[in-house]
Amino acid sequence: MADVPKQLPGESISEWHVRVQAHMAEMAEAESTGQGKKSYAGNLAHLPNRTQVKAAQIIGDCAISGEPVFIFRAKDIFSIMVIQDYLDRVDKYGNNTGELQEGIVQALQDFRDWQQKNTDRIRFPD
Repeated sequence: MADVPKQLPGESISEWHVRVQAHMAEMAEAESTGQGKKSYAGNLAHLPNRTQVKAAQIIGDCAISGEPVFIFRAKDIFSIMVIQDYLDRVDKYGNNTGELQEGIVQALQDFRDWQQKNTDRIRFPD
């Protein structure tokens, strides 16, 4: 399968989004007929770690299914607070098997590490 189409010069975000949705629908059709991959995992070998591979799979699968997804980046000044709040809520109300919490704690540490190394890139959301 081809990668997600790039936005063309002069193409609006809306026009590009329509093309991406059409592309994803084609991928989903290929999957349903046995001609495609089981998920949008595609060629993710270039990603440096398991977390990034998982994130790319989730985003791609949501794009195919039409499920909304919301992303926080480490450069967002509020991201660590949001992840910590999510961890607190999972601890209080969620599944206490520990596996989910371990993943959240690792993401929290990854975000902290990145922000400490990239203080010049941290921004308020725009």
